[in-house]
Amino acid sequence: ALQLSASTSGAKALASGNTFAFVGYHAISFNSDNGGAVTVSGNVIDTYCVRHADCGGIYTFNGGFNNSTPKSPVGGKHSIKGNFIKNGQGDYTGQNLPSSHLVAGIYLDEFTNNTTVEANVIDLAGIGIYLNSAYGNALTRNWVHGARRTGFLGADGGHGGGYLRGNSLSGNYF
Repeated sequence: ALQLSASTSGAKALASGNTFAFVGYHAISFNSDNGGAVTVSGNVIDTYCVRHADCGGIYTFNGGFNNSTPKSPVGGKHSIKGNFIKNGQGDYTGQNLPSSHLVAGIYLDEFTNNTTVEANVIDLAGIGIYLNSAYGNALTRNWVHGARRTGFLGADGGHGGGYLRGNSLSGNYF
């Protein structure tokens, strides 16, 4: 698994051309605020979230204190492009709702913003692409197949304030 961070203005982080197999939690996760930029491109992720639920093949988060506010109102410019993600598992042991399939190929969690998700292939996940209280993101030309719950899910996460807003979807196959 790989954790990236670009948390200062002008900072950059890159994950490209890697292969991840049989990962317990997120294969690639990142957060960034204050103008950093993260690029996740050309990776292969096969069998992820083996030991946990509520996770993703590629996961990002911009939550602040107690996850109730954005860490940064406008995060960095991020790109998730051209990745192949398959076989999301999910270990629901101890969960009240094991049928929820809260395992996503790409998971933009609380307050993620200014992220482009483009030309990714996601096969066999609970949720193909999940936006939870995410805003100002662009999803373009992604292909999702075999999602057990749904190809795309947008939720406001219960924070109030309408954080699920301003996202655009075009040319995707769900």
